[in-house]
Amino acid sequence: MKNQELNSLIKKIENQNSFDKAYIGFFYDDNEYLSYIKANKEGLMLHVNQFLKACLEFEENKMNTNIVYEISHDIDLKYSDFKFSRIEYVKKSEINLEKTEEHKQTFKNQVGCFIAIAIGLFALVSLLVGFYTILSSFF
Repeated sequence: MKNQELNSLIKKIENQNSFDKAYIGFFYDDNEYLSYIKANKEGLMLHVNQFLKACLEFEENKMNTNIVYEISHDIDLKYSDFKFSRIEYVKKSEINLEKTEEHKQTFKNQVGCFIAIAIGLFALVSLLVGFYTILSSFF
């Protein structure tokens, strides 16, 4: 998309949507480790508008690798639970996401756990028998 098209789209979004009605919230589900967004159309459009403005800023400063787009503070979403203050430009090659594999419990791990519990129980029983023997010798 060209810069002129982005500018016209940004102005169109600003004119057609009301800041007063905008809502967007970012939430976590405690049980499932999931995150989700609750929003109305106006809240989504106003945040999309911020992303489009950041795209323009990044496009205009292509040569600068340390681009930070500061979110304008004139947008006050009264009923918003999702606020961010800036967007940092990152080249795709700079993103190094390590994928972690889920821990799978193998048979070897299960047997090791069973053996550790068995040794612990044996030590506990031995300790109790030893105390009983010592106490019975005194009385």
